[in-house]
Amino acid sequence: MQTVRSVDLLLAYDWPYDRPFVHLLGEIFDGHGLQLLAVSPESLEQDFSDLQSGRVAARAYLDRASDTD
Repeated sequence: MQTVRSVDLLLAYDWPYDRPFVHLLGEIFDGHGLQLLAVSPESLEQDFSDLQSGRVAARAYLDRASDTD
């Protein structure tokens, strides 16, 4: 049986200037025992595959990437 990794927030971003925000948010989540999955252009292919296959499930989604090229 496949193990599912559950994350509290999936954050999709593609703007390089979001990285400090994403890093800070990750630290805050860690401090509260929550899981953040930050999906960047570099990790998109693997993360998308994990989501499609059911290896990863997200409770909430924040999209900061769909309004760019």
